[in-house]
Amino acid sequence: ALLWRPVRRRAPFAGVLALAGLLASFAAPHLSLLLVEAYPTSYYASPTGFAAASVVQGAVLYPQHCARCHGAEGRGDGPDAGGLPVPPADLSAAYLWDHADGELFWWLLHGMDAPDGTQAMPGFAGVLSDEQRWALIDAVRARNAGLALQSSGAWPLPVALPGFSLACPGAAKSQRDLRQDAVTTDDLRGRVLYLVAEQPGAPPPKTAGAGVVPIVLTREEPEGRPACASADPAAWDALAVVTGQSPDTLAGSRMLVDANGWMRAVKTGPDAAAWDDPGALAAAVWAIAAVPLTAAGGEGHHHH
Repeated sequence: ALLWRPVRRRAPFAGVLALAGLLASFAAPHLSLLLVEAYPTSYYASPTGFAAASVVQGAVLYPQHCARCHGAEGRGDGPDAGGLPVPPADLSAAYLWDHADGELFWWLLHGMDAPDGTQAMPGFAGVLSDEQRWALIDAVRARNAGLALQSSGAWPLPVALPGFSLACPGAAKSQRDLRQDAVTTDDLRGRVLYLVAEQPGAPPPKTAGAGVVPIVLTREEPEGRPACASADPAAWDALAVVTGQSPDTLAGSRMLVDANGWMRAVKTGPDAAAWDDPGALAAAVWAIAAVPLTAAGGEGHHHH
């Protein structure tokens, strides 16, 4: 439109070319986006919903298929890394989130080539099923989030709560007045969740007010508990990964998940006792409500 205006006014052709050159100089740095290679799976959405079971499945597969190159924590420092034509990607780095699930899926399917045409990463088309590849993606993202939390004290990007099932006596399901014991974390969308990884002999968690659902994560049978509870081993193990802990150190941790399914705050170790004070817990709930993340969680991968 800007070019057409001087043409209509019969401006000198040299002036039109100068204006075109000026516009091109501003546009050139951004034209590379049109040249980025797309793969047949680039726009695939993960079907897992970032389920806890998928995160745990991927965490089991990772040492078997990825750790020798990418390293135990994904930092690109595995024992075979030095012999590769291109250093393995650092899966703990922030740039992992620049890649869509479909791109990661394609690389797991077909591998990656080095600039000289040799294979930098093998594909797993004949080794892993589609389900296993999606699970590996979940596990790598969860581990990346956990390492970032441990190093900086916060998740640099929104991370979804890994989904799991739980027993929730008397809880309204999906904000409807429907009483059912067996629910999932998705059924509690619209409420803040206060997750407590149970320590033997510790008192049950306290609520922080209306709209907040306390949930006990336990390694024992959840029957007879006054609060919602989950004894799903996948829930315990997946939350340990996302918070950068081991399953053995998760006990006592507290987590707050906002009404859209995003993990927003966590207390671990000795600091976790701070939320035993109802006032401190209520303040933490208010703080995340004051800065909402509007994208809905729980629908495929929604953390990038």
